[in-house]
Amino acid sequence: GAVGSGAENSLNWRLTLNQWLSPAFPVGAYAYSHGLEQAVTNGNIRDGTSCREWIETVLFRGSGRNDGIFLALAYRAQGEPEPAGSIETSGELARAFAGSAERLKETDELGAAFARNINLVWGNRLKDWPYPVALGVSAAQHGMALAAVLGLYFQAFVSNLAAAAIRLVPLGQVEAQRMIAELGAGIPDLVAEVERADESDLGGCAIGSDMAGMAHEFQLVRVFKT
Repeated sequence: GAVGSGAENSLNWRLTLNQWLSPAFPVGAYAYSHGLEQAVTNGNIRDGTSCREWIETVLFRGSGRNDGIFLALAYRAQGEPEPAGSIETSGELARAFAGSAERLKETDELGAAFARNINLVWGNRLKDWPYPVALGVSAAQHGMALAAVLGLYFQAFVSNLAAAAIRLVPLGQVEAQRMIAELGAGIPDLVAEVERADESDLGGCAIGSDMAGMAHEFQLVRVFKT
């Protein structure tokens, strides 16, 4: 059920939020590379520099930013008199903005796994919405602050891609952590932008990522699902 969002509950929901977005939470995010595997195969990602540029583009000008907007839309819908319609609209938009069949499968499978665990452990009644929509709804129901949810969501997004890069590029652990820290420095500004965004702010220019996601559907030898 929902909890209060006052200061006395801040530590409780922050611990819960960290649990939801930790690698140990069973949504299977480690199985998806978001097209990064195909980019390595194509030679678009060759080293730490090209990897950082790729992830930076996806986060700030691609699906990372858009998914943050879907999260915020779903979160704010919980405060409306009749939230169900707005949440469904956000879910439909999130699916429509998936750039390939694999990206659609990724957001749907992550969302379904997230909802299943939230419902069984915390007693919520989430539907099988796309992952950022399910997270936004659940965060609002638990009284979490939107800015904190977005910030940790973006950091987890970068961390998952960095973990994939460590296995594929190859990328060293120290170089990967440096990349996460450098990209993390821009997350507060991204959160400030996305927190106020609406449907008219959706869009991006990470075309290479979308094309890699499409091409990965035909990659025969693979480590990741996407």
